[in-house]
Amino acid sequence: MQHTLTQSDTPSASVTSSMPRGMHLRGMRLVLAWLVLAAIALAYLIGFTLNLAAGQEQIALARNGITNAQSVLFFNGLECARMLVYTICALVIIWRQLRDLIALSTAVVLIAAGAVIPSASEALALNTGSALPNDFSNAVVAIMVLYLVFPDGRLAPRWGWLLVAIWVAWSWAILLAPGTLIDPATWPPRLQFARAMIWLACGLAAQLYRYRRVASPTQRQQTYWVLVGAMITFGAAIVYVAIPVLFPLLHESSTLFEQYAQLGGLLRTLLMLSLPLSMAVAVLRYRLWNVAPLLNRTLLYGALTLCVILIYGLIVGGLSLLFQTSANPMIALVATGVTAVLFQWLREQLQHTTGHH
Repeated sequence: MQHTLTQSDTPSASVTSSMPRGMHLRGMRLVLAWLVLAAIALAYLIGFTLNLAAGQEQIALARNGITNAQSVLFFNGLECARMLVYTICALVIIWRQLRDLIALSTAVVLIAAGAVIPSASEALALNTGSALPNDFSNAVVAIMVLYLVFPDGRLAPRWGWLLVAIWVAWSWAILLAPGTLIDPATWPPRLQFARAMIWLACGLAAQLYRYRRVASPTQRQQTYWVLVGAMITFGAAIVYVAIPVLFPLLHESSTLFEQYAQLGGLLRTLLMLSLPLSMAVAVLRYRLWNVAPLLNRTLLYGALTLCVILIYGLIVGGLSLLFQTSANPMIALVATGVTAVLFQWLREQLQHTTGHH
């Protein structure tokens, strides 16, 4: 059947029609929004450049026992490539949606995320006690707030304001009592990372709630892309940090660990590009493909991967504690065997839960 393309069928028109009028800026409001958002984006870009010039990769790699210049250059290249893609996606969103507050905010959040998400070497350094940058936690909260209102600017679920209130109250408490137990800077790095992931999980839960309960068919397409991109991005980040913890044999050979750091870091970086790309598609071209099957598969295999990691970690941790050693290869062998036996059962249960067959 022939279909005549109308204005409402174009991506930009569809996005515009799904946004409340209060999200479209004109006159002085548009100028003020541009100035504020441009200042925030510029600050993060300058911060990223200064950190890179100060040798953040060299410092983080040294904490992991990697000191050769080639590795430093490789990881610097990964960071620059990642930041370039994040920035390009943000600029495309700005170019296509000049007056849309949610679209402009999405672009700025992408620049902030690209600037402060820990690099591959910094992520590995969390296992050596390296502190998590405060800017990263703030950027994650900004992503959470964006997920609470994306794509139409309306808060969903309505109790989402409690999350923002908790973050604001917590931030003020830290300012009033720095260095105490309520200050995450005093926590172990892994606990700091877990806190950031909890904020992110709250944002993803809000998007999932919106998809199931609130979103129109048009907005549901946008939410598909947000969920897929975020789960791939942050799933890759978590797995990359978790593998050296779950497989301590990696640390027995400096060459093997460096190879894992480089190959894993490259794969991690590529997967983390799904965040800006999916957000750009969600804003501009969300009807390009039907990603419902992809979302189901992502939920299935993401949950399956997490369950496998948790089971393996619990077995290794329990046996290591029981035998007072973590270097016994039999422990890894037993954990691998038990996990392999449970894998098919877990897969069937998760398929039933997600409705994917």
